[in-house]
Amino acid sequence: MHITKNQLRKIIREVLDEEENVGVTVDVDPKDAYGDPNKLRAALLTMYPQNQVDIFMSDMQKSPQPLQEALTRTDKEDIKGIVKKELDALFSKELKKALEDELKKALKKKDVKDDIADITKKIMKKLYKDLSLQHPYIIDRIKL
Repeated sequence: MHITKNQLRKIIREVLDEEENVGVTVDVDPKDAYGDPNKLRAALLTMYPQNQVDIFMSDMQKSPQPLQEALTRTDKEDIKGIVKKELDALFSKELKKALEDELKKALKKKDVKDDIADITKKIMKKLYKDLSLQHPYIIDRIKL
């Protein structure tokens, strides 16, 4: 696995922030050391041998290379699962909002209101007929 420049800087920041644990005082302000390579080198030389610092500084100059390993089956399944969850969440929110907007527009129209009233009346009539003819005991149980 190849470590990027930002990851190295983060590691160095953590090391510099833990000065009291290392037992070495650094004369360079940690906030200034990260941008300037010479200051970073000076800070590292106070904590590490020169040959390690040279290796580190030479590696830092290289640009990170992408990983060239193939994805495993589980990696692919994990990626598919993550993408599916995100898409489902995104589409469900958008679909819900679009449906609400369309229903609000449709319910404001007089034609739709009349159609809903007619359908409701037909259902009520069929329910009443079914209850009165097929199940008269239900009507008899109603107490007034």
